[in-house]
Amino acid sequence: MAPSWVPSLAPVPAYNYFSNQLLLTLPIYSGGKLENIIDQAKLGQKISDLNFDAVKQQLKLEVTIGYSRVLHTSNLLEIARQTVNDFTGHLKNVQAQYDAGVVPLPDLLQTKVKLANAQDGLIKAENNYNLAVYNLNNIMGLPLREELKLKDDFKYQSYSLSLGDCIEYAFTNRPEVIEAQTNIAVKQDDVKIAQSNSLPALNLIGSNALDDTEFPGGKNRKWQVGLNVEMNVFDSGRTKSQVRRAVSSVNSAQERAQKIKDGVSLEVSSAFLSMKEAEKRIETNFVAVNQRR
Repeated sequence: MAPSWVPSLAPVPAYNYFSNQLLLTLPIYSGGKLENIIDQAKLGQKISDLNFDAVKQQLKLEVTIGYSRVLHTSNLLEIARQTVNDFTGHLKNVQAQYDAGVVPLPDLLQTKVKLANAQDGLIKAENNYNLAVYNLNNIMGLPLREELKLKDDFKYQSYSLSLGDCIEYAFTNRPEVIEAQTNIAVKQDDVKIAQSNSLPALNLIGSNALDDTEFPGGKNRKWQVGLNVEMNVFDSGRTKSQVRRAVSSVNSAQERAQKIKDGVSLEVSSAFLSMKEAEKRIETNFVAVNQRR
């Protein structure tokens, strides 16, 4: 504390009086305010962790989609190359037959047109494959033109979970759903903090004072210990207004959480039905392929 002068009847020379004081306050009861503030801090940390998990899940999804697109375009590229090779060989046969006078000129021209269309499709397939590779490299943070050698290939596996099981699993594990529920708890703590303003607060106060006629003033010691009770008897309705606003925030958080759950339910349902559609198409195509053999 800065040197100060206190008027006194004692024979102390003016401007030659130094005092120091140490004051400690320990909250004993705050009406739940401190407890809920601490709880909010813990919930805030949980929300930060959930946001990080959401980013990781989104990145994992983007990599998976990019990976599958590379596989898909790679298969289409092989088909396009095989098609060009087939039409090239076919054109040689037709050309030989035309030279021998076996086939007419329109058949030869038609074969050349089919080969040109196949070559055009090959160019598009190569471009789509390169773009898929560039996109996957960009997602993974690699140079765009980095050559990829994919080891794993996706194979069809039957999915045993029901739609209800999938939705329930999403509600339990999707970070945005958990974050929305956690945010409700944060807003509920706001209500308790606002309500605590109408409750008494009890603090334990201790002080230790030192004063002397010589710097730094540490000769004469006086200490005190006491209890301090604080309570707002009349605040012009401020506390009630804060409580109403906090309750309104809880209701808004609950509505937002329900909308998020509805959105997740819609996403899961759409993905589940698309998967079942793909399963049926795989079965149908498998039968058609076997019949053509």
